[in-house]
Order: sequence, then structure tokens, then C-alpha cells
Amino acid sequence: MMIHILPEFDSPISPENADVILVVGASRGIGLAFVEALLKQPDLLKPSAIGKSLVILAACRQPHGVEALLTLQRDYPNRLALLTLDVTEANAFVALSQQLKVLTPVLHAVIYTVGLLHEPATENQKALKPEKALSQLRLDDVMRSFVVNAWAPILLAQAISPFIPRQQAFNFSSLSARVGSIGDNQLGGWYSYRAAKAAQNQFLKTWSIELARTHPLATVLILHPGTTNTELSRPFSAHVSAEKLFSTERVAHDLLRVIEARGPESSGKFFDWANELVPW
Repeated sequence: MMIHILPEFDSPISPENADVILVVGASRGIGLAFVEALLKQPDLLKPSAIGKSLVILAACRQPHGVEALLTLQRDYPNRLALLTLDVTEANAFVALSQQLKVLTPVLHAVIYTVGLLHEPATENQKALKPEKALSQLRLDDVMRSFVVNAWAPILLAQAISPFIPRQQAFNFSSLSARVGSIGDNQLGGWYSYRAAKAAQNQFLKTWSIELARTHPLATVLILHPGTTNTELSRPFSAHVSAEKLFSTERVAHDLLRVIEARGPESSGKFFDWANELVPW
């Protein structure tokens, strides 16, 4: 793993001076919108003490190739560091934990935004598409979905656990999807994606119970962003009305308001962008 920082960036970051937020999946879509919003309007997720600043660690597979992130880093050299993280590689999370030790002793918040619903075919693997019928279900497709949508969020939780403060508030938020709700499933189909998101929900709910025993000020949130105008949703949003197809900027702001509003009493629960509970 590489840390992409400018000379002006000071590390390790003193927890007395700044709160550190890790955003995973920061190269595009909702993840990039989170980074932009937190840099430009840090009051959206208030620092834990007056006078502190917010420092963002933006992680994605190839940050050096994302011009939007590089531009933000030039604009905010003391508040943004770029980390390389491939969420499909389990060892990458071990490396992430090691690199975090270089940058900060504690984290104020972590936001996981990566999702996988479809992928084009490559030389090494066939295209991934959501199943419309049971006959289309294949084990390799299930595993590809689970790696990103279920395993990665809980591996991230494991990797960042040493950086969760015991004496101050901490938030871990992960983007799930309403289609992962068993109780809300009215249409069927999308077997792999539904099951992987439901598994993520169970993983994080279980972790929230364990975490509460040792870190009573910590909050774990599972978030549904709504239908968002991203590459993930675009092939399936043709019939979504304009008022129900959200921009990434709106979703980032809405979800940051949810994160800010919710505390330990809400840990392990599933909320949508409007701060409403989603059924399991």
C-alpha cells in the first residue's frame, strides 16, 4: 500500500489538533462526494472539540489516477491524504492497518462506500449482472458480490478496530441497500446482491453488539443511500423519476446529516438517507 501525501501534510496527526475520517471507495460516486463535502463543509460532521480540524484519508484502488482526488489534495494539502486500497484483496486490509499507524493514533469516523452490482467482461472473467431468475445463479457471481458487498466492510471494521477511541465518540458507517432487506423484498431477483447486502447487515449488526461492550461511545450505522445517479445504478434507473434519482452530492450531504444525528443508541441499526429505519 502507498500513502500519497504532499510535503505540506504533517503526520502522525495529533488527535489534540484534528479528527481523522477514513473514506473507503473515494475515487468516484458517493465516496468522492463524501470527500468533497467533508473538505469543503467540515461542519457537516462536526469535530469532537472546538478548534479541531477534520483530516480526510481517502482510500481507493488507484488514487494516483483520479484527477478529482489529486486536485482536492492540491487544494487541501493539510487536510487530505490518499491511500491505495483494493477491497477485493484481504491482505490489503492488513496493510491498511499498518499504514494507519503511520498517520494517526485514532480515527473519528470511517465511511465505507464501495458496492458491486454489475461489471463488464474482461479477459479474465465474464460479465457480472444481477440475476433475474434462479436459473441464472452462479457460485462465482455470488462470491464476487460477497467479496465487495459483505466481506470487505467487516474486514475494514477488523482493520480499523485498534484505532477506535474509548473515551470519545466514534462512527463507522457502511453503505448497504434496501434490496438487502429481507422484510422489504417484494420483487425477488438479484439473488447475489440481495444476499451479500443482507450478509453485510448481519456482520455489522453483530459487530455493533460486541463493540458496545468495550467502546460505549462508538456507533455503527448501516445506510441506504437511495437510488443515486452513479455507475452502479445507471443501467437500472431509466424508469426512475427525476425526483427519486438523487445526485451524489445530495446523498453525501443527506447521509452525513444522518451520521451526525445518530449516536450509540442507534448503533447496529439500518437507516435510509431520510434518517428513517429500514426493516431487516
